[in-house]
Amino acid sequence: MKIFKAFVLICFSTILFSCGGSQTKTITIPATLTAEGPFFEGANSLMAPIAIDLNELMEDASFKEAAAVQLMDVEITIEDENATDLGIFSNATLQFVSNTNSMTTVAILNPLVFTGNTATLVTSEEAEIQPFFQEKEFTALLDLDFKNDEYWESLSVKINMSFKVDY
Repeated sequence: MKIFKAFVLICFSTILFSCGGSQTKTITIPATLTAEGPFFEGANSLMAPIAIDLNELMEDASFKEAAAVQLMDVEITIEDENATDLGIFSNATLQFVSNTNSMTTVAILNPLVFTGNTATLVTSEEAEIQPFFQEKEFTALLDLDFKNDEYWESLSVKINMSFKVDY
């Protein structure tokens, strides 16, 4: 009988604590990453500061802080007038870096394949990105590998990043 009571108590506790009001919301953050040319064969970095106020983005009065943040999707779109042939790019790597957090690779695509002028990168499930959201600002850094030298003045790439926020 004691075993049965202990079993019931454990089951009840598990149900009670596992259903404890956690919520999930997906947010999308757009950015335009830029770099000045010329661009040489190999990796060339495009950057943009990302300033995020999760309290504002969550639009939920019950939100206090994120329990977990995971990057779910990254789309890059190249609409730059210089990049008429997207076959000049071989791969792409997206990283986050800040003053207090080391550079973290969050998404990659190799080989880089476009549908029209958009490519969807493969996101990392292991990347710990929540610390970046505890800062006022971090930098998104996109490394595009060029197959050849290109003597353009600049290049800009639009990205849309979708994040799952547990709270």
